[in-house]
Amino acid sequence: MSRFNAIDNDGNDIAYGIDIAFGRFYTKYDKNHEIIVDKNNLSRIQLMTLLRTSNAPEIHIYNIAADLHPDGIM
Repeated sequence: MSRFNAIDNDGNDIAYGIDIAFGRFYTKYDKNHEIIVDKNNLSRIQLMTLLRTSNAPEIHIYNIAADLHPDGIM
């Protein structure tokens, strides 16, 4: 499992990554750290689209596009 954190354009915390059971995932939290979006088994395109509205590192988005682990580790 890998888990990374970012902040979206509205200032909400985001967790994203790859989980052996849930595949690619994306979870968004509000200011009270309550889950407001929880998506699992995302395609590469879906996860990339969600991350485009955040401060996730561009290399993570590029690696997801190339079907690699977000931080490039295999």
